[in-house]
Amino acid sequence: MEHPITPISNNTTSSLSLHIRARILKTWISPSHGSSYSPFQLHMLLVDNHGDKIEAYVTVPNVKFFGNHLKEGLTYDFACLGVEANQGGRATRHGCRLKITFTTIFEVVATPIYPESDFDFSSVDMVHTHGYDPSILRDVCGVLTGFTLERSCTIDGVTTKLALIELADEHGTMDCCLVGDYVNQLMRFLSIGDVTQTVVVLQTCRVLHQQGRIVCYTVANG
Repeated sequence: MEHPITPISNNTTSSLSLHIRARILKTWISPSHGSSYSPFQLHMLLVDNHGDKIEAYVTVPNVKFFGNHLKEGLTYDFACLGVEANQGGRATRHGCRLKITFTTIFEVVATPIYPESDFDFSSVDMVHTHGYDPSILRDVCGVLTGFTLERSCTIDGVTTKLALIELADEHGTMDCCLVGDYVNQLMRFLSIGDVTQTVVVLQTCRVLHQQGRIVCYTVANG
């Protein structure tokens, strides 16, 4: 792609036909209500060589195509991306997010991008601070100190597994609700035997007030 690369930090809602180079840190799906094309939207978290992150999403009619071709961990050149204000649940603090449409062009970059860290951790005291922004998805880390047996819930005919765990760091404890395949991963890990002093890392969690307490929820299928 013979276009100048725009750093993620320079993206604005007035940017047109962006060309960026970024690695896909994480992908996840979310329900797309009222769409006749696909029941899901595809989201992804991108990072450039400066360590700056931005969320991107695939418009509904194109989820299957891009979902089959864009892979976590690989670095891509993207061109012809849309840019819009980052509102609602946000995976980053960036003021914008990118829109991948049928006009978007991409190709794999042979030399991958490896920033110093994929994570931007929030400590327990940060999560419990009253002034935190609940729209931003958080990375959290702590020692596993509690586990509530898994259960299931059914929403709109879809049954999903849930499990509540407690994590602790030097600032205190917090509750985290694992959703979907995260529950299966936890159960497989716990079945190996002695798991004392286990450190759990959760990326892009949604922080919600629930029955007078704050709970971090993993993004389903993330």
